[in-house]
Amino acid sequence: MEQKSIVLTGATGGLGRALLLHAVINGHRVIMINRDLGKTRDLLTDSEIKKYHDLIDFFIADFSSQDWLDDFKSEIRRKNFKPSVLVNNAGINTPLGNSWKINIDLWKYHFNVNFFAPVSLINLLIPYFIEQGSGVIINISGGGATKPMPYFSPYAASKTALVRLTENIGIERKDFNISVNAVAPGFLATNIHSDSINESSKVPNKIRDEILEEYNSGGQDPNKAASLIVKIIENNNFRFSGNLLSAIWDKLDKKLFDSDTLEINRFKLRRAEK
Repeated sequence: MEQKSIVLTGATGGLGRALLLHAVINGHRVIMINRDLGKTRDLLTDSEIKKYHDLIDFFIADFSSQDWLDDFKSEIRRKNFKPSVLVNNAGINTPLGNSWKINIDLWKYHFNVNFFAPVSLINLLIPYFIEQGSGVIINISGGGATKPMPYFSPYAASKTALVRLTENIGIERKDFNISVNAVAPGFLATNIHSDSINESSKVPNKIRDEILEEYNSGGQDPNKAASLIVKIIENNNFRFSGNLLSAIWDKLDKKLFDSDTLEINRFKLRRAEK
């Protein structure tokens, strides 16, 4: 199997850790971009992960601004890291509340993390992919991109923007061996929802109870999304692009990559046809 060089953001969370582990177990090299140095060091000493230390590098960045981008570009050059895959996993889903009560600066912060940081990395890495002749981009979506998600408007709007960008680049990259897809992992009982529970007083009781019920039940297994993402990365079908996939609802068999499924609206953000 060809070794991939993967840039992975947000590796210290539940899905990020699963993605990292699935990647290195399959022999791929990973450079993580994380916000918290302490959590990154804890991750690197994890008993399952530390045995693969020779496949893992890291870079610390705060996605609330663009100050990190030039330093990261210099870092991958210094380490002779030639990216072939980008997984935009880092994200936040708070603040919560009525859309019009959320301060515009918090809206901007949210979009910086969930949308503009992925855009910046895509803009940075696509020229590498074109030069190398191939590349894979995976953007982590969420339920907010496929249905209304009241009281989570900054999250839902930023994730919807990311999915539409995925579709646009899926068309624009047709002259190059680059695939770009979005994956919705389902409700994960990880820190992202711990944060939303802490702010649950800002949402109606019914929604708060639904969040708590899913969180307390353990949520979805992040390994489902991690397995699908690694499958896409290793599939090398560059025609399979511009899609939004559910790790929970879409079948993870080889038919997912067959030519008959490549252009159907089931995997797109579309108005339902009668």
